Amino acid sequence: METSLVSYTVVITAALFNTTVFRQTWLERIGVLAPDSLLPGTVFADLAVMVNTARFQMSVVPQQLVLAPQGEAEAGALVHDVVAKIVRALPETPYTAAGINFAWHLKQGPERIEDVTRRLFASDRSPLAHDFEAADARFGAYMSKDVGGGVRLKLDMKPIRASASGTTVLEATMLMFNFHLDCQVKPNGAEAIVGLTERWASFHEMASRLTRKLAEDGAGAS
Repeated sequence: METSLVSYTVVITAALFNTTVFRQTWLERIGVLAPDSLLPGTVFADLAVMVNTARFQMSVVPQQLVLAPQGEAEAGALVHDVVAKIVRALPETPYTAAGINFAWHLKQGPERIEDVTRRLFASDRSPLAHDFEAADARFGAYMSKDVGGGVRLKLDMKPIRASASGTTVLEATMLMFNFHLDCQVKPNGAEAIVGLTERWASFHEMASRLTRKLAEDGAGAS
């Protein structure tokens, strides 16, 4: 089965971000932006900011900041650098949570996605098994566990279908990995978030390993 990493982001939530702080001059002053690095699509408004560069995209609204690095190889270092500079420059912000997210597609090849997801996620022991014996039934799963340092892995797996002009262009199983940190139980939310970004590489490796394991198990059962 074919696997592909389709997105990777860090999300920081707060009771309130002062979005008016996020201006080009301020981002340049703290070292997040280089001069002349902004690309079309960048917007600086009072309640919403969108920063578009060749290195990353970032959106900020009053309750949320989302950073999407460009380029998988350098993503971890970039996220750590940018996030550390922002949260340390705004230590008074009431941070509530942060998460590192990876989305993978698991493509089943010629096999029907109904058959793949039934094999991977359905159990004959489930009390609902009899109710979902139909050939068109599809399946998914949710799992979570603590991974140390106050971080909890939340993994959501489900079949997806994308269509264009009435034609199905993609059928796959999407694996959404969320490495979640609750900042409200931390004495210093800014430094806790910086610590989370330092674990990007280990989280990436864990998500990649679990995705490969699922793909190998699914292929081996074909």
